[in-house]
Amino acid sequence: MEIIKTIKKLTVIIAIIGLAIATSCVKEGPTGATGNANVYANTYVINAWSVNSNNFYTDIYVSALTSDVQNYGTVQVFFSYNSGNDWNAMPFTYSSNPYYVMTYSTEVHHVFVDWIYSGTGFGTDPNTVYGTSCMFKVVVIPPAAKRPNVNMNNYAEVKAVYGLKD
Repeated sequence: MEIIKTIKKLTVIIAIIGLAIATSCVKEGPTGATGNANVYANTYVINAWSVNSNNFYTDIYVSALTSDVQNYGTVQVFFSYNSGNDWNAMPFTYSSNPYYVMTYSTEVHHVFVDWIYSGTGFGTDPNTVYGTSCMFKVVVIPPAAKRPNVNMNNYAEVKAVYGLKD
């Protein structure tokens, strides 16, 4: 009987020591970089456009555009015709007579950009209109990373709020 009491006491002491050791270990490291690791932004250069019976278009593959983002997050697309010096929110209208409208739609892993001509036929591809390859900045924001009161049509503000790098 004395042996059983001793074993119980030793078991309790070992458990207390183990608990004390396990809870006293804290690993601290340096503070991580600012920004948002969950927000994805990338620039795509379109050198050639496809054409169908209605308009010019391109399909941009975006691996970060998941079904969760598609259903609950946000995808913003910005367009540049001057090597990324200015980023215009889409949809974007090129004013001429007749005019062009650049729109986009999304599905899982894809951003589809359409260049729609308001005149007869399908007009001229945007690279020819602007005299350079068009650039697109795609920003993918998962639901948990969304922030209120951000002007999502202003790339400079989106960049600043989410800590994006060019």
